[in-house]
Amino acid sequence: MRMGQLENTLIVFTTDHGHHLGTHNLIAKGGFAFEEDLRVPFIVTWKGQYPAGRRVSSLVSFVDLMPTFLQVAGRAIPPTLAGKDLTPLWNGEKEKARNWVLVENHFQRTKFYQKTYIEERYKITWYMHR
Repeated sequence: MRMGQLENTLIVFTTDHGHHLGTHNLIAKGGFAFEEDLRVPFIVTWKGQYPAGRRVSSLVSFVDLMPTFLQVAGRAIPPTLAGKDLTPLWNGEKEKARNWVLVENHFQRTKFYQKTYIEERYKITWYMHR
């Protein structure tokens, strides 16, 4: 960065879901719980703060972003938040953030509702209809 702010900038890259792009003979997203739907890119960098090149396979959730950003900003994390602070994972103090995550999909709010419970080795998906 030309303004010299790289050491003062946390950069997080992720996405909300995966796309099939031909896997399972499908295109785009859908109401499925395939690995490419659930395991999405999550890249973090902050020069001088987090080790470069470190790879972690820990389960994390988007609900973890708010408490993590609050921690990075030096703000108090409200006890009512469901997420976990990921900074110990990012700075190498921990290898694991959580034991499980829950993924929900309301693809068609009146017709389709899916929940997937994921652990390190297993996952189970419930397809519920209202």
